Amino acid sequence: EIISRGGTILQTSRSKEFNSPEGVKRAARMAEVFKLNAIVVIGGDGSFRGARDLAREGVNVIGIPATIDNDIDCTDYTIGFDTALNTVKDAIDKIKDTAFSHERCSVVEVMGRGAGYIALHCAIADGAEACILPEKEFNIDTDIIQPIIGCRNRGKHHYIVIIAEGVGGTMEIAKEIQEGQKNKIIAEKNEQYIAIDIEEALSMKKHIDESMIETSKMLSL
Repeated sequence: EIISRGGTILQTSRSKEFNSPEGVKRAARMAEVFKLNAIVVIGGDGSFRGARDLAREGVNVIGIPATIDNDIDCTDYTIGFDTALNTVKDAIDKIKDTAFSHERCSVVEVMGRGAGYIALHCAIADGAEACILPEKEFNIDTDIIQPIIGCRNRGKHHYIVIIAEGVGGTMEIAKEIQEGQKNKIIAEKNEQYIAIDIEEALSMKKHIDESMIETSKMLSL
């Protein structure tokens, strides 16, 4: 009756003692006492570092990548990642129903520690309007506010913003989205939506591009 259960069935956890050379040697001795032919380590980078230390002490080990973060570079996918994606997708699908009904912007933080794989894949699967990852620096105006404004201009009335756990500050980001910017002019520059202070916008004077005048003369010949 364990096939549907998540987490460690053996109720094991990381041991501080194992971080020391003495602790590793003691673990290797216990493997000899119990006459273990090999240890199968199912886990992430921390578990694999422990497996490496045991291997250096002569213990036979096999590593199986298993972490919802999917941050093991030697493999495309890890055990647990697909389950995490489907769990998050199911939750966001339900949130989208509420966002649609009440015309809201929902900010969702997903797990992943310092990796943004869950956030990115779920953003693609759920069609999120914005996705913020720890691997990439972001600007709240250009990466969140402007895409939302662009979607609103195309007729959308509800939005999903996905924030990876490693980014942090999700509540602050949500508050800034909610408070918005006041006394601004929303403009389009270089195919990007920008917010300009209304006083600054009114003081700006638009000049005709001299190259366009020359182009007009050439075309008139």
